[in-house]
Amino acid sequence: MNLAQKLLYRLAYVAVLICLCAYLQGCAVYSVASGVSLITTQKSISDHVLSNTVPNADCTIINVMKDKYYCEVKDISRTYNRTGI
Repeated sequence: MNLAQKLLYRLAYVAVLICLCAYLQGCAVYSVASGVSLITTQKSISDHVLSNTVPNADCTIINVMKDKYYCEVKDISRTYNRTGI
């Protein structure tokens, strides 16, 4: 696959995403974006916001599925939970 084909596929992919977002409205756009974020980064959009708000925290719904706390606050020497979330 040469560079022109890769560029064409990437443009087509972006066009499909734009059309999908234009078709979806309101909460559906957030749900799709959050789902894509969860698949690609193992964190939803809300998880990213909370992880950036709480200092040294790793907040993700995946932690709950692994029987851990939602937010794991990381220290340099150890990991422990400080939040009740």
